[in-house]
Parts: sequence; C-alpha cells; structure tokens
Amino acid sequence: MLKEVLKLVRLISYKAYGFLIFIFGVFVFLAWGGYPYIELVEVSTFVGTVNTVVNFIPWIPEWLHGLRYVISALFALLIICLVLKHIYRENALLIKHYSFAKQLVGHNKRVFEPYKLTTVEIDLFGMLENIPSAFRYQDKELGNALRQPFLHYFYYGIAHTPFVFRAGFQFGDECNIRILHKRRKNESVFVELSKHDDENLFLVRSESNPVEKTSDELLLVISTSLRINDEEMSCLNPTSKHILKFELATKSFDNISSYAQMERYRNEILYHMREKCKDKGINTVHLVASTSVAFSFFIGQGLSETHDPEIIVYHYENNTYPWGLRIKSSDETALVSTNER
Repeated sequence: MLKEVLKLVRLISYKAYGFLIFIFGVFVFLAWGGYPYIELVEVSTFVGTVNTVVNFIPWIPEWLHGLRYVISALFALLIICLVLKHIYRENALLIKHYSFAKQLVGHNKRVFEPYKLTTVEIDLFGMLENIPSAFRYQDKELGNALRQPFLHYFYYGIAHTPFVFRAGFQFGDECNIRILHKRRKNESVFVELSKHDDENLFLVRSESNPVEKTSDELLLVISTSLRINDEEMSCLNPTSKHILKFELATKSFDNISSYAQMERYRNEILYHMREKCKDKGINTVHLVASTSVAFSFFIGQGLSETHDPEIIVYHYENNTYPWGLRIKSSDETALVSTNER
C-alpha cells in the first residue's frame, strides 16, 4: 500500500506541487478570515487578482470559511506529499565519462530533481599512454556502478570514440538509460535528449565489395557529424574489405537531438550490418564513426555479445585511425594498432 502511495506521490512534479500549495495557501488564508487583510500583501498582481475574483463571486470568502478545516487538511496533505516525494526519491546513477578534458562542464540539474542522485566519474584523462590500463579501469568502474541497485541511469561525457562504444556495449540496452548531450550552439550545459523525432533527416546508405569476394571483414562507416574521407581510412586497407557506409547529407554535431531519431538510425544501421555479415560470412567488423558521443554510446548499447561478430572501433587522430578497441575483448588483445597492419 505504501509503495502505491509513494508511486502516486512521485508522479506529481515539483512544479505542480508548488502551484497547488500556493493555490491552497491562498484558500487557507481566505478561509480563516484573511480577506480583510488582503491589502497588506505587498504583491499588487496577487491582490488585484483576489479582489477581482471576490468582486465577481462575493460569496467565496464565506464559502471557504465553511470549508476551512477541509481546505487546511488538503493544504497540509500537499505539504506532506511534497516532503515524502523529496525524502523517498528513487535512486538514480549519473555516469560522467571523459578523456578529453580534466573536468566536464555542468549539466541541467532540473533533470535530476526527482531523484536521489549518485555520481560516478569515469575519468580517463591522462591515462591514454597506456590504453589497456585505461579500458580496464573503465570496465571496472562501470561494472561496479551497474551492480548497484539503481532504478534510473543517466550518461554523458566527452571521450574517445572506442571508449564510448565500449561503455555503451558494457551497459547494454536492457536498462533504459537517459542520455545527455551538449549542443555546440545555444547550450552551456549538457541537457537530456528529446523524446520525439522532430528531425526530417535520413541516412544515406552505400555499399561496395572487394575484388576478393571471399573477404570475411567489413568496414562499417557512420558519418553524421563530419565527413569521413576515403584517404583517412587507408590505414584500414579498405580495398580488401566489404564496405558499408551510412551518412547524413546534412552533417552537424547537433543534428541528432532525440531518442526516437537515434532509435531510427540505429535500427537501420544494425539491420543492414547484420544482413551484410550474414550474407558475406563476416567475422570482423571494423567500425569508424564521426558521430555525437550520445549516438556513439547508443549504438554501442545495441551491439550483441552473441549475435554480432567481432567489432573493432577505431579512434580518429591527425587524419588517420592509429588504434582501435575490440569491443568484446577484456584482455591485452583488445587493443588494435593500425601501425602493425
């Protein structure tokens, strides 16, 4: 019974509680004979509104006075519900993930008001001289966080693409994680993505196959933020692989703005990737991506431990891809250097 009550109490937002408490506070004030003292309130808009209502409906103060005990009880109940909502907030975990800066900029705190928040920082800054040590640290920190009993999860950050994909893959898509994104324009903090697909943008897909039809490798290229040139991928020997490309005609760091949009793109990418892998007998997928952190994490969530082949996600630096991570590997073999290819 208590759980049902708390569930109902939590459904009402803080803003709604504030509005209701204010309204009932006015009712209590009038019900206990406060109308003659209304002029003492130094808020002209409030006084004018009350006087206007009473002038049109003069019996309101008397009617409220007759219900003063009921109104007072409801007012007290609203305050109790607000206190319960705050005390018995549901537990939520915020994962802050970064490797490009010592500290991240802030986030929209209103998103977390309904929750009792625990923050875990996966700070890889300064650890990239030893990449295996960095991803093992990330795996351990994220694993420890996910073993705790949280009802809600949030993620945001600025990190190297292989680490972001790896974090998304480790998290998986069984839990509903909410993702924050910082727009390059008009936003000074990370905010949550919209729930509605309001972008009329569609992925353009292209395919090519190597001369050696028996190749068991696929180069998967995802480009939504910046264009990926063929020359930049030369270190991955693209001519010896099947190639599957997805890109947006209009590229931007902020053109993916909603969960529904990411879901639409991810479904299309993974469907065609899996069809290609099945049709061509692919054992290894080499993935390069120019996408937002939010979308990279979201794609990583959708990768399957059992149904997808080995997937290597590469880091872009100085017009090439010097290294990558095998998403499913947890030992030293996870690191792939293209200098050795």
